[in-house]
Amino acid sequence: MKRGLATDSLDASPTMKRVVTKVGFIYSVKLDAKSKKYFQYVDFDNTMLGSPVIRAFAKVYPIAANPTMDEIVKGEVEFYAHCFVSWGVKMGLWEKVGKHKEVGVVDTLFRFADDFEVEVSENWYVFEVNGELQHVGKLKGRYQKAEFGEVMPPDEIVHRMRTCEYSCHFPAYE
Repeated sequence: MKRGLATDSLDASPTMKRVVTKVGFIYSVKLDAKSKKYFQYVDFDNTMLGSPVIRAFAKVYPIAANPTMDEIVKGEVEFYAHCFVSWGVKMGLWEKVGKHKEVGVVDTLFRFADDFEVEVSENWYVFEVNGELQHVGKLKGRYQKAEFGEVMPPDEIVHRMRTCEYSCHFPAYE
């Protein structure tokens, strides 16, 4: 598979079309009947299941607004996440609205714990996109600000865009 090109299959049904996603594509997410936000597919991460990495923008737009792609990508980034973008298209949670060659630099740190059943984990890993996993044990200092690195289901991306947090359980670090 080429870097930056993903074709995910959520359903093998012959009626479901193949969805092609590429680095640079921009998607619109309806937050409610009156507003929407945007995200952009910005990288492909072999560290985390070969998943797309997105950057979600903070600005909320009126549902009827049609900002330029330049305006969208110049906006403040609210968060980065791993997500199979085509699944969200197939589920009707977002739609492609354009593309832009400017994808920024993904210099964010990600984290995950492999012991989800505990309330507080002391078994954390951190990594950068396409970087090596680093076991850090307890999360301290700058690692506490790292983004969750798990591949998130599309509905969790929408939830975070609406509320600024995920609804699923993650172990705490303190």
